[in-house]
Amino acid sequence: MSAYDYSAFLAEYPWFQAFIDAGNDPNTVSTAPDGAESFASEVQKVVGTNVEAMLFSGVSPEETASKLQKELAALVASKKKDWRPSWFDPVLYRVGPCR
Repeated sequence: MSAYDYSAFLAEYPWFQAFIDAGNDPNTVSTAPDGAESFASEVQKVVGTNVEAMLFSGVSPEETASKLQKELAALVASKKKDWRPSWFDPVLYRVGPCR
């Protein structure tokens, strides 16, 4: 059970229960690749902005999915050269082909 009382919010937005349930499910696992946490706030902004537009501004799910795909692909492409977290040391971890 959640430590927060969402009853007033859920009365107005009952669809949000699915997010609460997923967040509290012990089987929920992140599928983000290692290192992605270094730009998680940027991903959250893209996703949050688009989902909010869909839920509250009448943007269709299809248009939302299309925009999300384009914006996230652009974000990943911009980070591709340096996706590793700032603490990652390539010398220490010997990045390169397996021997």
